[in-house]
Amino acid sequence: MTSTRRFLRALRNFFTGRLFLTLLCATIAGFAAFYYLPTFYKNQEAVLVIPRVKLPLEVGELIEARHLELVEIGAYNLPSSAMTDRDEIVGSYARVAMLPGDFIFAGKLSSWQIDPELDIFLQSGMKLVTVTPKGAAQTVASYLSPGDIVSAGTIHDERQEGGGVTKVVYYPEELSHLLIFGVENNRGMPLASGEEEIALASGQGAYDDLIPKSITFVVDQIQAAMLIEAEYNGGFHLIFEERRAK
Repeated sequence: MTSTRRFLRALRNFFTGRLFLTLLCATIAGFAAFYYLPTFYKNQEAVLVIPRVKLPLEVGELIEARHLELVEIGAYNLPSSAMTDRDEIVGSYARVAMLPGDFIFAGKLSSWQIDPELDIFLQSGMKLVTVTPKGAAQTVASYLSPGDIVSAGTIHDERQEGGGVTKVVYYPEELSHLLIFGVENNRGMPLASGEEEIALASGQGAYDDLIPKSITFVVDQIQAAMLIEAEYNGGFHLIFEERRAK
């Protein structure tokens, strides 16, 4: 029993003594010197070749290879969101303005130029044209919404044999099945916005806020010319045909 106590006391003295602490510190230092330090310096010395902005980019501008340059930088502490593959950048659009020397992050890129839906129209050769009706009757009162399909009747002055003038409505085939892209009220706000509904419910809105003051159509070149001509001449009248989701 006495020898066991002596052994335990000696063991305790060893683990709490300076010799053990010195050996422990030396072991940790040696492990760090031979494992962690080489790995640390290796990471610091590692380099990557990544793309960087060479020419200024405006918001919505298509990024081409000429806008980029490849530079060699240290990989240590490089943000994980930094783009390292030039092929993933070229063909994207700049979501924010970028200057020469800027590194490119995923949050600075967009897959569309302006708006995903609008890009589809523009890339297919279609255009947007806005007209300003003179009265609610021309625009089906307050019932038009983006995505609606309408036809437009154009109004022309026709001279009679007796010298009088009569207004005649024509329904050209080119102005049938027009797609409405947007409808705005007299304050330039979307006609069916939730803000307008709240304002009207609280008594702060006006009836004019529910009447279209401008309508934007998705059209081709011929349809655009006919709508503009109708607005500046005799006028036009819209006929509701179909409602689609925008």
